[in-house]
Amino acid sequence: MMNTLRLLLITLFLMSCTNSSEKAIELTEEEEIIQQLQSEGFDTKTIVFHNDCVIVEDDIVFERSDVLAPIDTRSKGYKYSRLVSSSKVGKIKIRLKGLSSAWESAFRNAISEWNSVSSCNIKFTEVSSSLHTNLCTVKMESMSSSTTFATGNYPRSTGKIGRYVKVNSNYSSGGYTIETLPSSLKKKIAMHELGHTLGFRHPGDGTHVSGTESEVSNPGYNTIMRQGWILRSTLYSDDEETARTLY
Repeated sequence: MMNTLRLLLITLFLMSCTNSSEKAIELTEEEEIIQQLQSEGFDTKTIVFHNDCVIVEDDIVFERSDVLAPIDTRSKGYKYSRLVSSSKVGKIKIRLKGLSSAWESAFRNAISEWNSVSSCNIKFTEVSSSLHTNLCTVKMESMSSSTTFATGNYPRSTGKIGRYVKVNSNYSSGGYTIETLPSSLKKKIAMHELGHTLGFRHPGDGTHVSGTESEVSNPGYNTIMRQGWILRSTLYSDDEETARTLY
């Protein structure tokens, strides 16, 4: 009887230790999100949690619920683990909402550039209605940062296009506002942010997918997915190669 009681006490003690250990290693949702994005190669030192969104590398936006959801998208390896699905990339709807004529022109130029890539299935169609499921809405929004041009949502876990591109109406830097930026810079920003909605990354992360900008560590590599001031109204040939490789 005494041996049985002793065995029972030892078992209960070991179970309590196991439970304590399990509780100690439980991660919060934010820690899980950071861990997931780090596994996908994003610079997690730049992560900002804002309401129901996660902002990475200044202008890439994820919906919090999407980060940890099962990814129903085509994967092209570590760098391109989130892409628009093959059944949806040719049926993307885009709505320009509340933009100035200059920004409307910039985004229409960007739409034309991405649509014109040869041997590629990307197809944006401008619409006026919000009643579409595979829809990206481009709109103005005041952001807390005055130095961010715009942000672009990454493709959703369901394989749909990123939900929004937001142009920062609060931008004010170097004597410029968001409306007084050079037209060629506006066009580059528009192409860049639509690139994020398609799952395109900032360059410079090493070799991961042959035929994309991540393959090249050469600083002379040209891409509108590079951040900063680039006065450019057309895609580079390297951007076109990336689009063909992924889509």
